Amino acid sequence: MQRLRPQLDWLLAPVGCTFNSLGSLTVEPPVPFLMGSDLTLSCHIDNCVQMPHVYLEIKDNPNTVEPSYAANCTAIFKLTNFREPQSCVYCKKNYPGTDYFVTGITLRSGIPPDQAQNIRCETTRSAHFIDCRWNSTETHVPTNYSVTIKKENGLLAYSKVVQDKKNCSIPREGFDDDMKYQLSISARNHFGKSRSDPLTFSLADVVIPETPHITQINVCNKSMAAFVRWNTSESSENLKPFIRRRATSGSWGEGEVSELSDGLVKVTGLRPLTDYEFQVKTCIKTVQQTDTNRRTVTKIVCSKWSLSFLRRTPGKVPSLPVFVWRDSVMTNRQQMVTVFWKPPPADDFSGKIRWYEILFGDGHKQKYNCTLSHCSARVPSLRPISVTAVTSYGTSPPATVPLAQSDAPGPVWRAVTPAVDGKSVTFSWARPERDDQLMNYVIEWTTVPPGALHWQTVSGDQRGTTITGLKPGVLYNISIFAVTTRGVSAPFSSLVYSKELVPMYGPNMSVLVHEPNRALVQWDELHVEQKRGFITSYTIYYKVLDSNSPQLNVSVPVGGPREQWLDCPDGTLALQMSASNAAGEGPKGNHISSRPPARQVGLVIVIIFIITVFIAIIVNLMCWKCVRKRIKQRCIAWGPAGLGDNLPKPKNSYAVKLLQLEGSEPSLFSSYYSDPPLSPISLLSRDNMEEPYPCVHVEPGPSQTVPESTADGSDSSLSMAHGNYKPQTFSFAEKADVEDIEEEKSPSDLFHGLLSIVHGDLSDGQTGPGLDAVNCPWWSKTSGMNIATMEITTCTDKVDNVSLMDSDVSADHALVDFSDNDDGTLAGGYFPQLFVQ
Repeated sequence: MQRLRPQLDWLLAPVGCTFNSLGSLTVEPPVPFLMGSDLTLSCHIDNCVQMPHVYLEIKDNPNTVEPSYAANCTAIFKLTNFREPQSCVYCKKNYPGTDYFVTGITLRSGIPPDQAQNIRCETTRSAHFIDCRWNSTETHVPTNYSVTIKKENGLLAYSKVVQDKKNCSIPREGFDDDMKYQLSISARNHFGKSRSDPLTFSLADVVIPETPHITQINVCNKSMAAFVRWNTSESSENLKPFIRRRATSGSWGEGEVSELSDGLVKVTGLRPLTDYEFQVKTCIKTVQQTDTNRRTVTKIVCSKWSLSFLRRTPGKVPSLPVFVWRDSVMTNRQQMVTVFWKPPPADDFSGKIRWYEILFGDGHKQKYNCTLSHCSARVPSLRPISVTAVTSYGTSPPATVPLAQSDAPGPVWRAVTPAVDGKSVTFSWARPERDDQLMNYVIEWTTVPPGALHWQTVSGDQRGTTITGLKPGVLYNISIFAVTTRGVSAPFSSLVYSKELVPMYGPNMSVLVHEPNRALVQWDELHVEQKRGFITSYTIYYKVLDSNSPQLNVSVPVGGPREQWLDCPDGTLALQMSASNAAGEGPKGNHISSRPPARQVGLVIVIIFIITVFIAIIVNLMCWKCVRKRIKQRCIAWGPAGLGDNLPKPKNSYAVKLLQLEGSEPSLFSSYYSDPPLSPISLLSRDNMEEPYPCVHVEPGPSQTVPESTADGSDSSLSMAHGNYKPQTFSFAEKADVEDIEEEKSPSDLFHGLLSIVHGDLSDGQTGPGLDAVNCPWWSKTSGMNIATMEITTCTDKVDNVSLMDSDVSADHALVDFSDNDDGTLAGGYFPQLFVQ
């Protein structure tokens, strides 16, 4: 029975296998015993009053052994198949909380010696001893090996005993070169003995080449190859050298060895800045005959390894050029080139890169800090550019930057396979139809929108590669170029996601038109960073607010216009939108609401009311005489200068008006007279009017009388002589007043107005009122005269008076004949018309 060892045992454990005995511990079978035996251990405690708890502990074993029997201060323990060559065993007793050592014993086991195998004896031509070695199993107990050499006749030639060794040195003296010898090895120890098979040999069979020695080692810091020079005391014509080396605290290894010349060997595969130990040996082929069938056997005999030669390898200079790429833009036979480079592999050089040197085609050399990985410069289009890395131990070979463009088509992607982890993508491509001595491929990739440029070089015999270090949900533009001896081909590009993720946001949307039962919505395109995959569709969610109607959705494909008509219920809509890709549907975008426009009944009523009020105001204004007059005057004043120069129209003449009154109502004039002919219209300006019409005196005939005015101002009778004439004056300033009078008066009013002009009692010397009320000419009569005097005055324009006076003027020039006709019409009179401008 076993239990775990207490935690405080290490405090009480003795060092090694020494014991402070408080009792005794014995073992059966006794030490030493045969390995694998079953052991019985008895632990007895001295001065024991009461039997404590006793257990057994074996060193370097985490478990303890419980006694199989315990009584009378003695505990018995059983150990089965004990195979430890040597072990310390302790007997302990336990009191509550503390363990104490009682005693201990060292157990030793072993095995009997087996037969010695692979016996080898060697010597050189100049050596004084023959060295013999053999192989046998370790017995773990002291063992004696007896070496016996006998001659062919059975006589003892040499005998020697060695303990716990598997080799011995035998003096060479006493051995003949032509004699055969037999060597056998006997072994003996506590458990048994053994004897080997005899080895038959002659001195010629055991002679090996002389041990060489190393004279010099040189290590090349570019290739990390060691050049070893060695020497030997005998002829090296048929000798083949072998070199082995090991690093400090390492194992021996021969590595790759090539013989360059006699005594010079090249050893490759070394590491820089490492301490090495080198040894050399030489081998030769020998031909031997067997004793049984007399056949010859070819045997390789090698010398012993030389003494060690220590050498520390220097730092390694880069043996490979840096990896270079470029991004160029051609302008006016010059290129704006951005050169990218990567350092050589870490195992290709030692130390650190100090800087990079860029040699331009014009011989200019520029140094760049080692922390940089690119530079930009303007160079001629036909000049090459090379890049080298300068390290602590040397400079790398120059790497030429390919600038020329090839017209050959580039490679084409066959398959693009994203990895499951979303951090890498595997590509395969087809070889270009015309490779033009293909050198290698270059694959470059960058994020969209463009970020840092990444690239890698792939051997020309490969048809695929894997790009690592990508991020899920990020769009990459990956291109492949074929670099040939004629230049760089055109790229073949592809947009790739290493792993698609659901969109980060939903599109922002707005409502363009909202009509009853339908709405036109528009949405914005998601940014590339928000898509995180190739968008396959959009989904519009909408619902009428303040209603129990379910939420509706419409799926919109990608590729069309970013507008969509929705057939929706009437009311205020709440809308959202989401985007979907291969990874699934993303979250919904901004929440918007839209209300259809209110019906325009109230607005129409307001507009109609405003129009009605406006029309009413306009109508009232048109009915006001003074307002109309001022409006017309303002229009004439604001208008062009020629607006008021309109010629008077004959139809506006009072004579024409009186003529048009014929037949409308009874006239005081005679009806049998014909209409007098109208005189031509003469226009006189105020400035040029030197002699206005003179006063015309008409002497009435026997039958002619002048009407007299009644007390109320009306004409009781009017009789005018035949041939009398009423001259008229008209000014354009009075045109508006005349028009107003014409619009407001009827033909009968005009007739009575005319009578008021020519009224008056010519016999009493009183002057009639004239037409002062309407700013028109008035007549006056001189007392005691038979001559009718007509004074015509333009009141408003202050024109000089024109008098009608006695004169021998004929009727054709200014005579008005007022005939005594029953109808009151003018008979044979002529009305010359005068318009004063």
